[in-house]
Amino acid sequence: MKLRFGSSEKGKLGSRLLRISLAVFLAYIAVLIVNDTTQLSQIQQKLEETNQRIQAAELERKDLEYLLSKTGDKEYIEYIAREKLRFAYPDEIVYIPRISGQTGGNSAKE
Repeated sequence: MKLRFGSSEKGKLGSRLLRISLAVFLAYIAVLIVNDTTQLSQIQQKLEETNQRIQAAELERKDLEYLLSKTGDKEYIEYIAREKLRFAYPDEIVYIPRISGQTGGNSAKE
């Protein structure tokens, strides 16, 4: 006994193949969209981080420009010498208060 496919069986088979192909294609498109969305969010995060770094660099540049403009100022030079380098005038006595709980100096009793 031979089975023959009539036009209705071929039509059903073609319709099933078309539906399966369409489902596979739609699943593939969905995977591509999810992947692209993930990559887009990663790129946006990197962009935000880069923008924050740019803002920080701009602030630092402004600070450095301000300091550069002050380098010839006598008061600023004196401030740096006193506060940062701990310099004093030859006839000046500098008192540094001791913070409680700290032992200071190099005395023999301590």
